[in-house]
Amino acid sequence: MSTPRATKSMAGLRLAAIVYVAVLMLGLGGAGAHALWKMSGSAVGTVVAGSWAPKKIAATSVTCERSDSWDHANVTVTWQAVDADAYSLEFTGNNVDLARKTTTLSETFKVNKPGLLGFVDYKLSITPTVGSGSEVVLGNPTNFNVTVKNATGVFGSVKCSAL
Repeated sequence: MSTPRATKSMAGLRLAAIVYVAVLMLGLGGAGAHALWKMSGSAVGTVVAGSWAPKKIAATSVTCERSDSWDHANVTVTWQAVDADAYSLEFTGNNVDLARKTTTLSETFKVNKPGLLGFVDYKLSITPTVGSGSEVVLGNPTNFNVTVKNATGVFGSVKCSAL
């Protein structure tokens, strides 16, 4: 009689071993349980130091003034500071193509006077910049139409209008 009892306990052990192997191989509920046995991973992160783009210059902060000499007019443009290291300016029109970079908040352009009672329109672009060399980041440009006008006599005017 002792033999049948040992066989019953071996059958229970076999059943437990078969269930254990089945759970190990198939996992409970599919691949999720098996995946717990093979979990691995990695993470890679890259941090790049850079510069922000500076704010755009408010068109309302820009002023234009004119001073004349005998044969030309000086147009001085002034603006309020933004979070920039420097400013790139382009002044074009009437056979004038001037590009300058400055760290100041004003720039003077020498232009020919228009004819008697005449006017000349120029385009002005002021772009704030941050950084230097190959690391320069440009802000959005503020664009203007600059009208240099002659009136009667030697007096003239200048007007900056935002585009």
